[in-house]
Amino acid sequence: PPPVFACLFAAPLAWQDASGDLHGIEALDADAERNAISTALEDRRSCRDAKDRVDLSFEAATTDALQSAITRGCAALHYSGHGHPQCLTFEDGRGGLQPVPPSQLRSLVARRPPKLAVVSACHSRRAADALVEAGCAHVVAVSLDAPLLDAAAVAFTRAFYLALAVGDTVAAAFSVGVEAVAASPRVAGAASDAGKGDKFELLPLGGDHDEA
Repeated sequence: PPPVFACLFAAPLAWQDASGDLHGIEALDADAERNAISTALEDRRSCRDAKDRVDLSFEAATTDALQSAITRGCAALHYSGHGHPQCLTFEDGRGGLQPVPPSQLRSLVARRPPKLAVVSACHSRRAADALVEAGCAHVVAVSLDAPLLDAAAVAFTRAFYLALAVGDTVAAAFSVGVEAVAASPRVAGAASDAGKGDKFELLPLGGDHDEA
């Protein structure tokens, strides 16, 4: 069977504070990022044999969905959602937010870690480090400020996955993705800011990412 590419998108409607009060959560442009992934890989499908295809799976980011993807043995994992310095935000299955700290994320993934994982969220570094510790060979952290998140994530995602699909190494595809953000007219200040610092990281640092 074709390798499974599990894409999880977290879009909880509200979070609950210590007093039990509910607070609304700003929605991310998940549709644009989802379309960027499918378009990049479907373009590749049209010019290669069926044996080169991947099985794309799009689901709400719940811990059940993550555990199921890991149990089935996904080759790649893409998470998109709101990040927090102490956790990733998942959905609780009822429209609410479930915080998943790095230690729990590591435990969920370590049983059968995918070779590639991408974390597209604010404050994604700690979650990315947890995935490296769980055994993922290549982990991309897309850690962007909120005003840049949607447009930059879409630009990076489209370019990164298309480069992977045509046979580039992970390292080369990562460079292509960063360059795409810097050149994007939809990302304000991209050329001077979005391609620098720790907004995009390929982990583990110093690791061998010359794998197609």
